[in-house]
Amino acid sequence: MIKEHITMYFQEMKSIFDKHDFHHSPNRIWNMDETGITMCHKPPKVIASKAPKRCTGRQVSPGKQ
Repeated sequence: MIKEHITMYFQEMKSIFDKHDFHHSPNRIWNMDETGITMCHKPPKVIASKAPKRCTGRQVSPGKQ
């Protein structure tokens, strides 16, 4: 690694921290990797009846209503 690249990285990170005020709100910083992120969401199948025009997303477990 080149020292200048590392220095530039941390300078850019500091400017982002300053711009978005992450110094006083570290709970807004998330650590994630790209393994679970898709750029194009194409579910293989969608199962729903054709009668309703929208799905509410509410699921009722058997025996509970």
